[in-house]
Amino acid sequence: MNYTTIITPDNIEIEYRLAGAGSRLAAAFVDMLLQFAAIAVFFAVTLFAFYGPHGFAYLAILSYGGADSFSMAPNFWAVVVLGAFAIYYLYFVAAETAFGGRTLGKKLLGLRVIRDNGMPITLRQSLIRNIIRFIVDFFGVGAVMILFNKKCKRLGDIAAGTIVIGENKYAGIKAPELFPEISAGPEPRFPLSEEEYLLLREFFDRKDEFKDEGLFVKSRFRVYFSQKFKDFGEYYFTEDVLREIMTENQGKY
Repeated sequence: MNYTTIITPDNIEIEYRLAGAGSRLAAAFVDMLLQFAAIAVFFAVTLFAFYGPHGFAYLAILSYGGADSFSMAPNFWAVVVLGAFAIYYLYFVAAETAFGGRTLGKKLLGLRVIRDNGMPITLRQSLIRNIIRFIVDFFGVGAVMILFNKKCKRLGDIAAGTIVIGENKYAGIKAPELFPEISAGPEPRFPLSEEEYLLLREFFDRKDEFKDEGLFVKSRFRVYFSQKFKDFGEYYFTEDVLREIMTENQGKY
């Protein structure tokens, strides 16, 4: 397995497991099956819209009689081609931006797309990496590049500044020297309930989605944890400390 180490904007050093060509191709295969199913449904709906309930019979008659099926209405095929392209391209963009860097195939294989600095992927990065997928990487170039790139990147990843990782993304977090007193040990210094841990993890996963970059939510966390751990004041619980508390407790849940 290949790994890469990233220093996040919060000065947290994280070691990620890189997704190799095998797992990425498997995820792409799952996505391709879903896309083919969606395109087949779209084709059937379009055929019904143009030719009514006898559309498939009309298509079968043309094929059986040796006629070219492209003799059907040109607008029909234009809609089918445009719809198929939209399903192929927009599926990846919509899924990666809506589900935190995961398509359904990546979720099944435990993969996620993130930026080179460890932050969540944005719409801009997804648009770039997937237009290159359609233009270049679709033809096998991407799989070859993943094999030979030291960070397992295809051309779309290089252009967009992204990497694909395994989901155990906090496995290699190292405590920053600024807070050595709360380094992870056998037992967390700040034990959390499962609900508290999940709330912290959800916050850090979605922090970029807040208009104020999570400042209000962080203030609520500071108040809450200063009341829970009374030996520490409210302003002790900075973003770095909150992240370390989450890291300490990840092995419990």
